[in-house]
Amino acid sequence: MKKLLLIFTILILTSCGKQEVTQEKLKEYFKNHKVGSSSDYMVVKNGTDYLLTIHGYMDDREVCESLIKNYNEDPKLSVLPGTYTCIQLN
Repeated sequence: MKKLLLIFTILILTSCGKQEVTQEKLKEYFKNHKVGSSSDYMVVKNGTDYLLTIHGYMDDREVCESLIKNYNEDPKLSVLPGTYTCIQLN
């Protein structure tokens, strides 16, 4: 179900021809389109590098925090140095 939702989101964002999907466009989309009952979150590295969105879970923030926890505690797990952060989208 979650994979289907991700595919659907990508199709919506690219369905109007060959539009470039930027971080700003994606943030704006999720700002106006909450998925599920909890706020959606994005994982960001080094404060500005958008990596992924978390949406559709009962508690998206909890899922986001659990995904980044090990990488922030042990930097050797990440290929590139930096800090991961969860940012609320809506």
